[in-house]
Amino acid sequence: IYHWIDYPAPAEEAEIVMMRASGIARETASAVVQAVGSLRREPLSKPPGIAETVDWAEAATLLHQRGAAWPDAFRRAVGAALKDEEDMAFLGRRLDDIVRDAAA
Repeated sequence: IYHWIDYPAPAEEAEIVMMRASGIARETASAVVQAVGSLRREPLSKPPGIAETVDWAEAATLLHQRGAAWPDAFRRAVGAALKDEEDMAFLGRRLDDIVRDAAA
């Protein structure tokens, strides 16, 4: 059964990320939620849902814990949120701007 509900407000989504992902800093949750919000405004074939937001926060945190500098870890983990190669290609260099703005 599928029941569509609208995305939560950014503050609520950040709380969901922090509850569902272990050891995620509030700043990381907020940055990922901001970036995902920007991605959702793009005409993507598969916009990221809440599960992808959680996955991206977890992947970025793991990369950072293993030595990747922030925001590089944040950018490298974007594949957890964007599951479609065509969406990645469509965004191109704008993706770097989206991630940089959210990580600032």
